[in-house]
Amino acid sequence: MAAPACCQIQLGVERREELGAQDGEFAGLYGRPFSERMVRSRFRRGRYPNRHAASLGVCRKEGRELTAEQNRQAESDSHRIGDWDQTEKPMRYEALFVAMMFALLFAFFSYLALRRPADVDEGFFLVFGKSIFEHGRHVYLDFFSPQMPLLPYLFGFIMNIFGYTWAAARIVCAVLAAGIGAIVCRYALARTRSYVFAASVAALYCFAPFIFILFTCARIPVLNTFFLLLSIILLKPVKARSSPMLYALSGFFLGLSIDARLYIAAVVPVLVFHIIKAERGGVRHAVYYFLGGVALALMVNLPFFVANPGQYVWDVLLIHSVKTSGGLIGSFGQKWDHVRQLLFDYPHTRPTLYLGYVMVFFAYLCRQLVRRVPLSEWNPAFHVAGAVFLVSLLPTPTFGRYFSVPVPFFMMLAVDLVYYLFEAARTARARRTMVGILGIGAVMFAYLAVGKIQFTIFEGNNLPGSMPTEGGKEDWHLQNVREVSRAIDRLVQPDAAVLSLWPGYLLEADVNIMPRTENMTMLELEDRIPDEIKPLTQTITDAEIREGIRSKQIDLLVYGNSIAPHVGEYKRLLIENGYTVAERVGGISLFLSPEYQRHGPAEPVE
Repeated sequence: MAAPACCQIQLGVERREELGAQDGEFAGLYGRPFSERMVRSRFRRGRYPNRHAASLGVCRKEGRELTAEQNRQAESDSHRIGDWDQTEKPMRYEALFVAMMFALLFAFFSYLALRRPADVDEGFFLVFGKSIFEHGRHVYLDFFSPQMPLLPYLFGFIMNIFGYTWAAARIVCAVLAAGIGAIVCRYALARTRSYVFAASVAALYCFAPFIFILFTCARIPVLNTFFLLLSIILLKPVKARSSPMLYALSGFFLGLSIDARLYIAAVVPVLVFHIIKAERGGVRHAVYYFLGGVALALMVNLPFFVANPGQYVWDVLLIHSVKTSGGLIGSFGQKWDHVRQLLFDYPHTRPTLYLGYVMVFFAYLCRQLVRRVPLSEWNPAFHVAGAVFLVSLLPTPTFGRYFSVPVPFFMMLAVDLVYYLFEAARTARARRTMVGILGIGAVMFAYLAVGKIQFTIFEGNNLPGSMPTEGGKEDWHLQNVREVSRAIDRLVQPDAAVLSLWPGYLLEADVNIMPRTENMTMLELEDRIPDEIKPLTQTITDAEIREGIRSKQIDLLVYGNSIAPHVGEYKRLLIENGYTVAERVGGISLFLSPEYQRHGPAEPVE
């Protein structure tokens, strides 16, 4: 005797969750009971093997218990009931949908990245990569680099293949940003099994200001966010099945994220705690494999540390202690003001979008505590978002770009909250209404963000990392930067001694990069560095620049877009020593030495 339809359906849901916990990639996170309308509709279309859909309401009201035979029959049919709706159909189109969303996100971010003005630090990092692969130099040992080594080596390697251009670097950023969005979109689809909702999440992601402003330039946030996100999606409960290889791979991705930004190391104990709670058996082995993966990724730092430990520690860590009078971790007033600006647009008192992210974080926390959800079932994105937000306050001074990293993890928590609302909804109509409201909200959010994109990306207003210059914000536009690079090629030969006060102009120029001129930020901090530490600063000094101008050893000096405190004195020295402005692009002046003008460029060697 076959079990009534309602009982088979309910057991089908339970059986699906049981099977999913063993085989499903996101098991237990997206199962939901069928509504009566869904059952009757699919029964009429012949989707169910039984003929008892008419008894659905009766059995549900009377709460009948099944016999052992009925249980066996229901269990044998349950996979056909659950899998058609929750497994077979989504899996048939899921990969295509995610690939399509990645393509759309990539097109969107590529369009913005190729039009976004240049960033100060971005120019430093990309010239690092060119110096490494063009001149055989190494970070820390041959020039000053205040960050971990992954970004310059990765971008330098890619540009060595596709060309040392801004376009090549920005396309890499677009790939990383689109990859992050595709992962978040895939997670939303796995949770809710709603294509409309997953597309809405993708729209909310790509139109978030912290994303389209900071993930479209070759800076650290997009790189360490990508690897950090790859790390947590391999952990339980996001990944249903665990294995030593998955734990090792998760740790390896986390290590790569640390290779991009040192303070991400604070996430290691947080995820170890999560693994201990999530892994009921073989905890020790899981932790060992995870930490082994982290250690393997961090091995890339070993050659630099062994070659010169003092240089490595100074560049990566101790340099940050002299940036301000607050020391390595200090200036708490500045940190507090920045938090208020982040959440309430200080000195104004109006809520910001980031306040919404923080509210999502606490809403998730309250929900899990009220429901007494075991820690093993908490989303690891919760732990990562909280840890990264707090540790982003440690560097002195604190900058807003640090807080872009937790944004995708906040969005994953928002997806969880929506899923819990889906669970509470009693009918499919209620769920469709919720999805419709969320979709309309995403469209409105995107519409409002268009003005922000126009104001920041295309006009270059209020962009972090773009300083005011003599020529205005247009000096940072990529077309102006490229024009300066072309002017350098017109004026001098590749073997000329060219000094650019902002090294970004040398990225596309076909000239040699003078030793220790890849990073000019030390000119601003030179007076704060103790005398015993100055031998460790692998960067050109103010005195060396002055002497190079007086002795005419510098053939061409690109003047402009500099943070050097003595930049005005350099201009006076250039004029006094016979340098003339050979070309001017916006607010950028190219001073050519009198010796180079008199004798001309050296004949190329055959």
